[in-house]
Amino acid sequence: MLFNSYEFIFGYVPVTLAPEAGKEVRVELSDEGTMRLAPYLGVRVEAVEGRLVEPRDTSLVIAIQATQSRGGARSGWSGERFEIPRWAVARILRRELDRGRTWLASGLGVVGVIALGQAFGLGSGFGGWISLGGGGGRQ
Repeated sequence: MLFNSYEFIFGYVPVTLAPEAGKEVRVELSDEGTMRLAPYLGVRVEAVEGRLVEPRDTSLVIAIQATQSRGGARSGWSGERFEIPRWAVARILRRELDRGRTWLASGLGVVGVIALGQAFGLGSGFGGWISLGGGGGRQ
């Protein structure tokens, strides 16, 4: 498959306040945050994705699942907890289900199943109700 279907159906939406603990978030770092946190997160890391463990007034404690660098390269993490100071945060986004992508992925899945059925001669396996060629359905 060309994409990870589970990841494809989710997206990130901006939030004004930190979401409650337990939510999946993406924290985009400021330029200063990228520079000053490089010894801990990696060179040129511009975003951190993971589960918000504890939102604090002065920081966000995140169980990191991945980081993304300015060039777009992603590095996987194993849920290590890291405290990101608020001064290092440019923007917080909350992960949520993208309904449009979900419908698209579902539609592609249905088309794929029908195409496989036709390729292996299973198109009439429902009593003739499914017919992609001429001749109509049941007679």
